Amino acid sequence: MIEPLTLAVLIDIIFGELPNRFHPVALIGKMISYYEKIFYKVGNKVFGGVFLFIASQLTVLSVIYLLSKMFKGNQFLLFSFKTFVFYSFLSIKGMKDHAMEIFYLLFHDVEEAKKRLKYIVSRDVDGMDEEKIVKSVVESVGENFNDAFFAPIIYAAVFGVYGIAFYRVANTLDAMVGYRNEKYEKFGKFSAKADDILNYIPARMQIVPLILSAELLFKRGKEAFGTFLKFKNTLSSPNAGCGISIFAGALNITLGGDTRYFGKLVKKPNIAGGDEKIIPFKILDATELYFSAAILTLIFYEAIKLLYI
Repeated sequence: MIEPLTLAVLIDIIFGELPNRFHPVALIGKMISYYEKIFYKVGNKVFGGVFLFIASQLTVLSVIYLLSKMFKGNQFLLFSFKTFVFYSFLSIKGMKDHAMEIFYLLFHDVEEAKKRLKYIVSRDVDGMDEEKIVKSVVESVGENFNDAFFAPIIYAAVFGVYGIAFYRVANTLDAMVGYRNEKYEKFGKFSAKADDILNYIPARMQIVPLILSAELLFKRGKEAFGTFLKFKNTLSSPNAGCGISIFAGALNITLGGDTRYFGKLVKKPNIAGGDEKIIPFKILDATELYFSAAILTLIFYEAIKLLYI
C-alpha cells in the first residue's frame, strides 16, 4: 500500500502547491509575523529571537499533535492528515512553475519578470538585465532544491510529520527574520543558525540525486561534482553554496558574484561551473535538473524502504 509521504510527493508533482491563501506555510508566515511583533519588544534581541523560534515551533507542533490525536481512531482520516502535512511542506512543481513563469515573461515583459522574481528571491531586482534575472532564477532553483524538497523529505522520512513541520517552521523563520541587517542581525540570529544546522547534512546529501541527474541529462556529473567540491563552502551561508555549485557545474555556467540586498552591495565570489552564456533557456535546464533529481530522490526512498522493510 502506498504511504503518506510517497502519495504527497506524487500529488505535488501532478498538481503543484495549494493557493497561497490556503497554504499552511503562508499561515505559518502570518503566525510568525504576529509573534515577531510581540517578541521583538524584548530588550535583549537575541533572547527575543529565541522566544520567537520556540513559540512558533510549539504552536505548529501542538496543532499537529492535537489533530493527530483527534484522527487516531480513524485510519483513513489519519492517513489523509499525514499526507496533507507532507504535501503542504514539500515543493516540486511549485518551484518549477515559478521559474517557468519568469522564463516566459523574459521574452515579452522583462519588468513583469522582475516583479515575479521578487516572489522567489530576497535580492534587489531593480536594474537587473536579462542575464542577472536568469542567474537569480537558477540560483534560487539550485538553493531551493534542498530547502523546498530534499531536506523536508529527509526529515519526513526519519521523523515523520513532526520532523518535516519542525524543519519547515525553522526554514520559514530563517526566510523571514534570518537577515544580517540592522533590524534582524541579533533578533534573527538563532533562527538563522538553527536553519544552518538543520540543513548541513541534507545540503551535502543532495549531491547524490543532483549529480546523477546532471550526468543523465547533460553528461556533466563529473563537472557538477568537481564544482561542488571546489565551491561548496565559498558563500557566507554554510549550505547555500552546495546546491548552487552543483547547478553551476551541471549547467556549465558561472553563478554567484556581487549582489544587492536591501540597497546594499554584497560581495560574493563567483562560482565557476563553466563558461557558457547565461541565457533564458538555462532556466529550462535548471528546472529539468530540479525535477529529475526530485524523481530520483523518490525512487531512492522507495528502494531503501524495500530493502529495510
